[in-house]
Amino acid sequence: MKICCFLFLIISIGFNAFGQSKKGDKLFEKKLYIDAIKAYEKATKKSASSETYAKLGELYKIAKSYHQSKEAFEKAVTFEDAEPKVYLSYAYSLLSINQPLEAKTVFQQYAELLGGDPKADMYILGCDQLIEWNKDTTDWTINTLTGLNTPASEFSPHPYLNGLIYCSTGQTDWVDYTEYEALHNNYYDIYYSRTSGSNTSFIDKKLLSNKLTSFYHDGPVAITPDSSAIYFCRLTRSGKSERMHLFYSEIINGKIEPPQSFNYNNDEYSIMHPTFSSDGKLLFFASDKGSENGSYDIYFCKKTRRFGWSAPRPVPGLINTEKDELFPHYFEGKLFFASDGHFGYGGLDMFVALDKEQYKVITNLKAPLNSSYDDFSLFAINETNGYFASNREGGEGLDDIYYFTHNEIIKEDEHPTMTGVFEYKKLRQGDVELILYDELGNEIARTRTDDKGNFEFRNLNIDKNFTIMPVGDLDESDIYITNANGEKLILMSNSNGSFEFKPLAYESSNILLPIEEEYPTLLTIKMNGFVYKKLKGDLSQRLEVNAFDENGNLLARTYTNLDGSFEFKTLIPTSNYTIKVGTEEEVFLMILDSKGELTTDPEREGNSKFLFRRLSEDADVFKIVNEENVIIELLQKESFNLPSIYYETNSYQINANSAEQLDKLFILLKKNSHIKVTFESHTDSKGKDSYNLKLSENRSEAAVKYLVKKGISKDQLVAIGYGETKLVNHCKNDVNCSPEEHALNRRTEISIVGKKIKF
Repeated sequence: MKICCFLFLIISIGFNAFGQSKKGDKLFEKKLYIDAIKAYEKATKKSASSETYAKLGELYKIAKSYHQSKEAFEKAVTFEDAEPKVYLSYAYSLLSINQPLEAKTVFQQYAELLGGDPKADMYILGCDQLIEWNKDTTDWTINTLTGLNTPASEFSPHPYLNGLIYCSTGQTDWVDYTEYEALHNNYYDIYYSRTSGSNTSFIDKKLLSNKLTSFYHDGPVAITPDSSAIYFCRLTRSGKSERMHLFYSEIINGKIEPPQSFNYNNDEYSIMHPTFSSDGKLLFFASDKGSENGSYDIYFCKKTRRFGWSAPRPVPGLINTEKDELFPHYFEGKLFFASDGHFGYGGLDMFVALDKEQYKVITNLKAPLNSSYDDFSLFAINETNGYFASNREGGEGLDDIYYFTHNEIIKEDEHPTMTGVFEYKKLRQGDVELILYDELGNEIARTRTDDKGNFEFRNLNIDKNFTIMPVGDLDESDIYITNANGEKLILMSNSNGSFEFKPLAYESSNILLPIEEEYPTLLTIKMNGFVYKKLKGDLSQRLEVNAFDENGNLLARTYTNLDGSFEFKTLIPTSNYTIKVGTEEEVFLMILDSKGELTTDPEREGNSKFLFRRLSEDADVFKIVNEENVIIELLQKESFNLPSIYYETNSYQINANSAEQLDKLFILLKKNSHIKVTFESHTDSKGKDSYNLKLSENRSEAAVKYLVKKGISKDQLVAIGYGETKLVNHCKNDVNCSPEEHALNRRTEISIVGKKIKF
């Protein structure tokens, strides 16, 4: 099965590589694949060529006629003008029918045509590896499911209650099509079957819910760990555009509520195959977002208490390739997925990568879990058991679900390594000696921080308490436990200069979200950027990015995503910033964006250092002292978001979080009598426009009254309300949004003007 029910959305890339022509090409464009095969079969009889046989081979592959695909490619390479990529496709077709020795020979021919190619060498070695993998199938048990699999397709299993949710060919025909025209299959729906005595026996196949059934494809699904909601993907059509979008339905008292659209759905790309981390704070899915050739990568979003799901980002490491990565499943620090981009048996294979290794080591799950057919949608119940789907021979139908048992999918180290970062006065410190003590005060180990403040202690017992003591007088220091990406997870408790902690088992610690950095001061700015070598997106690894002020003080550190993008969320305002990325030995290019001001060619201070001028020489600026006693320069009427100043629906009461931020502003105003602050409050779109306008005015007035009561002159304060006229997201009237999305619009911002004085 080529990407299961979403086949027609993503398989066109390989075919298009051979060009478009004649009747067969037109039928392919209309997704009439069976008819296109007939057209090309006639074309090969009339005027055979390497190109026509190659196109026919691709179409047979789409139709899962693997032996016929191999025969078509075998004929395609007999022509003198056969291109090297045809040999590559021929070799893969041999793998798809489990002929690695023959495939190795064709890979060698492919390498000779190119005059040597490292990738071809890898393919050749891979064939030898496949032969060895096929020998090691001990300790595995693979069973088909009775009472569930049918001559149609069943895939994407998800255990739920006393049964299994899965996708299967539906019987619905909402649009008067008796069959789905691409491959003459019905649409897919979301089904549920109850277990009948074992994990391999099922009864009572039925639709999970009519509320999850639409005109077109529905599924697969993922259920939140607390069983409060079900997320699923659905085919949507807009004009000629067809995309998979993500939806979710709340589960209240066991009943599935009407679906709601996921915030990041977009007609420009697809989102599908959702899965959650164990705590529900990470949502993984497959998407062709940002893809130039239509291939799919694995992305993730983080759940935050204030803002809901963060924007999608591709997973770090080496999981994503130029081909398709699909069907992610996250289980206790392991990210399982299906791919045809990593070398394997042919078609889709299943792989696993570890979170703690930053997804840089990709492991093929090997035979018998993988085969020369399409193997995908693994769901691990525990370390030794689970389900997956495959269209391998011997099944009931097109795709079937199987139950597997094994000693252990991938073994973990029993004694975890604790990694952390040491900071002094909020800056990372290198060459600091740290001593590790057990709970009886015995010294266990010593280590030193590297030049970035990082350290580690290995082979710790998870049932014991430990203490870390820095050597030297470092009262204003902090120690954080970090994950494999170097992101802070836990701030250790500080007791008179010693830091106490208890190691967590990896399955507990690996799902912790990084600590959200606190605002260093009340007034901060954001800066976004891109790092690249020649073209945007050509980085192959995450790089460290540091921001310095004009005096060389380190202000912030962040890391690029794999596409080269990065973000500083809370920079102290200063005239100029020096941005340093990676090491000085490498040469990079950079694009910077601060408050919408794009700098495509910042001044270079070295191979990897760039100067960003925030304030021009003729800018209308003034100076203030912030609450940390740092002199900063601001533009007249420059605006800032007040962090944590959010309101309950229909309320303008100052809560505890708001009061904390207003107290910081009080200090700022007391230090700077030469400035005037304007409060600009905003509401969400709920309610009448006139009511929201009045409500926002009340919110600004409430902030002003709070500060006046503390002793700030009213002459320094201005209150303005904008109601719902300046929303920060798409949540307009009649748009279905989550409570978290609406909350983002209930905010207060400030703008500042000031006189020019000397300090």
